[in-house]
Amino acid sequence: MASRPPVTTADYMVVALSPTLIFFLVGSLCFYLVEVFYQGQYELRLLWVMLMFVMGIWLYRAWRWRRGGPTPFSTRPGWH
Repeated sequence: MASRPPVTTADYMVVALSPTLIFFLVGSLCFYLVEVFYQGQYELRLLWVMLMFVMGIWLYRAWRWRRGGPTPFSTRPGWH
């Protein structure tokens, strides 16, 4: 059985950077959709709510991944 190569600094950087980039991608999409489609007077409030929503989902997902448990959006064979 082949042994795994040692973990490098680049590995740690990728592990830290990937979820952050996903967070910014989803947040940017939400901000874009609000800017394009929302016509009301409470734009800043809506942007704040969207930011907190995306941040909360991102933190919950990261927390559940670290604990190794399933998340509501995960797919596992035989899990309904």
